[in-house]
Amino acid sequence: MSKTVTYLGFAGHGNLGDDAIREVYAERMPDRELWNMPVRKVDIAKGLLRGDILRHRGAPVLLGGGTVLGRTIWRHHIGRTMRWMKPRTAVLLGAGVEDPEFRGDASYTSWEELALWPAIIEGFATVSVRGPRSREILAQVGVDAELVGDPALLLGKQELTSALNEDGPVLVNLTHGEDQWGGKALDWSSPVVECLRELIRTGRRIEFVSMEIDDVAINDRAAAALGGGFVHHRPSDTDALLSLLYTARLVVGTRLHMCVLGVAAGIPTISLEYRPKCRDFMASVDADDYCLRVDQLDANVLGDVTTTLLNRSEEQLAAQNARVVELRSLLTTRFGSLQAAL
Repeated sequence: MSKTVTYLGFAGHGNLGDDAIREVYAERMPDRELWNMPVRKVDIAKGLLRGDILRHRGAPVLLGGGTVLGRTIWRHHIGRTMRWMKPRTAVLLGAGVEDPEFRGDASYTSWEELALWPAIIEGFATVSVRGPRSREILAQVGVDAELVGDPALLLGKQELTSALNEDGPVLVNLTHGEDQWGGKALDWSSPVVECLRELIRTGRRIEFVSMEIDDVAINDRAAAALGGGFVHHRPSDTDALLSLLYTARLVVGTRLHMCVLGVAAGIPTISLEYRPKCRDFMASVDADDYCLRVDQLDANVLGDVTTTLLNRSEEQLAAQNARVVELRSLLTTRFGSLQAAL
């Protein structure tokens, strides 16, 4: 029997978060060949011309990609994949659910859209979600899903400690991403810059991190507002990002997987919630007190949260690490079920 698995996600397009999710499966299933199902029109056309799609027909489908459930475009991706590939089974693990309460430049789901999803989810042999909000949304449309955390929590060192690198930098990742609370034109960097300026005054070292090309400009603007001369990391892959995270004293992240991998690395982490998925994840590790919405950012509040976390890092980190251990255990168990289904 073929060991090929059709991977339906958005890996390989320059976003380290999407790449991290795929890497989990590649790492945990070394005996499987993950073939990326194209999702962009130009890539679909190339796949059809090369015969890739026909050649992989019948292979099981693994839905990766992060926040995919409930999202209109992903309903189309999944439907097309199921029709064309005719997989013998389909599985997913720790997926995120698009939140109908989100308000940005575009609408990505609605309760009417979500009502279409139980029939789609029934087609998967295994179903579990990233966080409590994802679980709550699915429950409201009649789907009972288990909360197991984000699969990327399985990356990195498996032994976590409460030891703190007091000489380490504060790693900062800012982005507008694909969209954000209040719309992409909203500039919320000022309170962040003010908070970072105070951290510098107290002797903290600031370094910036871009996880994809869209992050670079906003990080550079924040660095310039602080006077310039800051290190700006652009890690090439997940391993490089994790190596960087292990040096940190604190992570201030906007991209979801900057925070997921910061938590996986055992680093105190503050999430700047540009999309609801950020709070969904932080709540899954009992850290939603350290999650602040970007359209409601206030320099004093951000400063207070940062100071509180720095002052009680050992206590907070012990609780965070304990929750990561729990979720890693759940994810590992569900990986067994997933592989059995494949």
